[in-house]
Amino acid sequence: MTAVADVVDYYMDGLLGGIMISAYPRIAAREYIKKKRLYHRFGDLLELESALRGKEDEIVEKMLSVLPEVTIKEEYIKAQKKIVEILMEYLSDKLKKLEEYVECINRSELEKSLKVAMRKQKHLLGSLRENLAELILENPTEDKIVIDEALSLAMRLYDKLIQEPDNLVTSVYLLILLLRIIGVSKGKFDYEVLYEDIAEISSEIESEEDIPQEILEVLNLDI
Repeated sequence: MTAVADVVDYYMDGLLGGIMISAYPRIAAREYIKKKRLYHRFGDLLELESALRGKEDEIVEKMLSVLPEVTIKEEYIKAQKKIVEILMEYLSDKLKKLEEYVECINRSELEKSLKVAMRKQKHLLGSLRENLAELILENPTEDKIVIDEALSLAMRLYDKLIQEPDNLVTSVYLLILLLRIIGVSKGKFDYEVLYEDIAEISSEIESEEDIPQEILEVLNLDI
């Protein structure tokens, strides 16, 4: 395992949490359980990651396998659908219970929970970048620099989601970026593919173009 892979692997639990929220944003509603101390009724929803314990590598491998070769928005959205299906394989019962719980809270509280979760994830990526920066200073290779650029972009996406929690397209971009970072660190993808992701996603978020209706229809806005 390379030094970069070691650093990314150290943060894998947190990254997996970010991936889950990006794929299935309602998972962030768990923050409200903590706030209201509803452990007696919904405490098991705080332990979604424990249901994956020992299966992290397996589930990440499955997710990496569905990432698109073509770096365009439509292909990202198709991949997001497949990743949700993978999550359902492992967490079906808990996600069904989560849906019941979400029905008990109002939209405002759900948005607050999303913002709290996004801030935590942004902080985690900041810490990862600090550790990666040390490796870049020691040996500034192209793959490290591209991963750092991807982490910087991911933090920008978190800022965007904090301002616009309902922006599901941004969540999809973040999902793809986090998984691709992991894939590059594991040697599953070449860093050039990650660079193409950065270029595509940066162009999309900077253009602020209207989202075509057909893409909104592909996205399940009830997620």
